[in-house]
Amino acid sequence: MENNILISLPGEGEVVGAFGSTLQFKVPTDKTGNRIGFYDSMIPAHGGGPKLHYHKETDETFIVTEGVLTLITLDGEVHLPVGGVACAPRLTPHGFRNDDDVPVKFIIAFNGNPEFQNREVFFHKMYKKLNEDPNDLAFFQDLYAEFDSYPCVDNMIPVKKD
Repeated sequence: MENNILISLPGEGEVVGAFGSTLQFKVPTDKTGNRIGFYDSMIPAHGGGPKLHYHKETDETFIVTEGVLTLITLDGEVHLPVGGVACAPRLTPHGFRNDDDVPVKFIIAFNGNPEFQNREVFFHKMYKKLNEDPNDLAFFQDLYAEFDSYPCVDNMIPVKKD
């Protein structure tokens, strides 16, 4: 037996972000053979997030730790409070944002086919472009296609909510 436990203490992990939103790599996929990754996420008051999309090879789970996350589904919107958990298995359309007057904090977990993980690369590219040229729709379409994300709407730029 080996001790392969991965520990990330509060405040540890690289942080990326744009427009007041942040994402901290707590357990990066490169530490788990691209099987699973955990991220602390924060969206400021009335901040946007990814629009309705799905993954063919990856499951995505959200666990709210502060505030209320607005989860977008095919059936409408769900307001997920502290302690709420939502799991979007592969092929399940989902999106999210913050409609509240205070920031929302939540944990995101990605798991699935190791060939389609590498979420840290996805997040690095996404936040870099959001900070440079957030209106480059062609870039975001290519980025989503490269990382197992398929839009359910025409404009997938993950900036402010409509």
